[in-house]
Amino acid sequence: MRLIPAILSDTLDDYRRKLMLAELLSGTAQVDFADGRFVPMNSISPVEAASITTSLRLDAHLMVSDPVSYLKPLKDAVFKRVFFHYEAVSDHRETINKIRELGFEVGLAVNPGTSVGKLLGLAKDVDSVLFLAVNPQVNGSPFELSVLEKLKGLRMLQPGIESGIDGGVRLELLNDIIDAKPDFICVGRAVFDVANPEDAFKEFETRLQPFGLSQLPRLFGGIEGIRERKSGGEGADDIRP
Repeated sequence: MRLIPAILSDTLDDYRRKLMLAELLSGTAQVDFADGRFVPMNSISPVEAASITTSLRLDAHLMVSDPVSYLKPLKDAVFKRVFFHYEAVSDHRETINKIRELGFEVGLAVNPGTSVGKLLGLAKDVDSVLFLAVNPQVNGSPFELSVLEKLKGLRMLQPGIESGIDGGVRLELLNDIIDAKPDFICVGRAVFDVANPEDAFKEFETRLQPFGLSQLPRLFGGIEGIRERKSGGEGADDIRP
């Protein structure tokens, strides 16, 4: 089970801040892209994201109506895995093929209202399925516990498929999430929108440790590592404007 920081930013300064924090927390991060059409919010673009380099392994979660148009910029930004939304496209296999052609791992993201049955014909063709536990198309949507049952159902019907949970993840929901046995958990606001993100992330890690938490190594040595980089020490150029 992996814990992945999830970044949603509508300005480059906010993206840079969260990316630096993510380097404290993990060796990987998920970046959410939103177009203001498929979902009501907007984010920075992949072109903007590419202007800031990092050694993190990056996944892209495309909450957009035209995911294919994002692929070339994401390749330039050195993303490794791309999640597109089942609900955003009509030709799922064509989208999967175009993502594969550019050398990405393919992820399928699913809104709470989409049934597991609709995924069965596609699950074998993707590397991961990301279940959204909140409706990203409606601001302020609550965490839907029924989504965890869908994750369990997919694992039963499609053994071996990697699956994860995203959206509204909080410490008080962690026992229910753990019971569903996702391969990875994406956490955003519960880490980035608190006074001490590092402590918040460590609390999640502590709770997950007995259940086989497996993390990529952190790239820098906690808060002191960031201070060294800001002062021009080793690795100071890894994130730059």
